[in-house]
Amino acid sequence: MRTIRCEFIRLDDIRITKLLDAVGVYVIWDGQAQARPTYIGEGDIWSRLSEHRDRFVRPFSGYAALLGERTTSTKRDSQIVEAALLEVAGQTDRFPPQNAKGGNGQGISRLFDHHGVLKITISGWDPFAPPEKGRKMQPGKLIEYRLEGDDITIYHEWRVRRTLRM
Repeated sequence: MRTIRCEFIRLDDIRITKLLDAVGVYVIWDGQAQARPTYIGEGDIWSRLSEHRDRFVRPFSGYAALLGERTTSTKRDSQIVEAALLEVAGQTDRFPPQNAKGGNGQGISRLFDHHGVLKITISGWDPFAPPEKGRKMQPGKLIEYRLEGDDITIYHEWRVRRTLRM
């Protein structure tokens, strides 16, 4: 079994010095986002947010999970978490409009060469909740991938987003 732990922190609460060499996953909610995040990304958070600053309607906010400094393993873990969040978003009617496709799931597939189960624990702030209505998750949530025969199955603890019917 392989476990990746992520604690999502509000972008407004992260010190700039922590972001300078941090690799991780981020969830952007721009000024027009109401029910689903605008974008989910991964990588060198400082440079990625700088690249995106003109892409989103201001004001924008969001969350980040800092997985560590720049190494091959933190980059791979970031890609895995991004792909998992995008999969959950697609299954729960929260897929971000600025993401053209799902994440890079190759890292997930490769893990099953050595592990039968992948667990991603998500703690801190709920990345699928708008920051102005955000809440810390008590307890956190789990995303789990299992190899079942020749198929990889995902389990998670988010429900499908409720929509208003008129």
